Amino acid sequence: TSKWYVGNVPYGSGQKIRIFVCPGVTLKIPTNDAGNLQSNVEYYFAPGSSLVCETRLPLNGTAIYMAGNTTTTVPELEVNNNGIFYNVGTANIAGTISVENNNSIVVNDGVLNATNLYTKGSGRVQNNAELTLSNYTIINSNYNIWVNNGHYRTKYFAYTATSSSVINNCYLKVDTT
Repeated sequence: TSKWYVGNVPYGSGQKIRIFVCPGVTLKIPTNDAGNLQSNVEYYFAPGSSLVCETRLPLNGTAIYMAGNTTTTVPELEVNNNGIFYNVGTANIAGTISVENNNSIVVNDGVLNATNLYTKGSGRVQNNAELTLSNYTIINSNYNIWVNNGHYRTKYFAYTATSSSVINNCYLKVDTT
């Protein structure tokens, strides 16, 4: 859609706003608006829909749920402060995915491609399908949760903390040691 409104929408304390993106619709977030997504807002993308953002997309308390047969095209993805990115479709992140602090979550049940993955704080990453990183994975906190139940491929893998919740249950391929 070419019309996009980002502003303060009044709603009661603890309430969430749910936005549904219909099949065949591409939600394109303009560069100037990507940093203004509100917390406590959930975006649900139906099969056949797409999310496109031309700049870094921070999800600070924002949740995005991508159904099967959806596409996500974003240069960088930051999931912070209870933010959620749940992918069942195909997500192409040209740069880094960072998952940091306050139980921020990335779950992949589809195809997720990116350059880097960086976790710290209490960030959580769970791959149940196919996740490919062309460069590095850095797990950098004693409180991270990183679980691979699918096919995970990365060029470099650095585990620089002592979290006991870094678990590989399936296929992990590191191209460079």
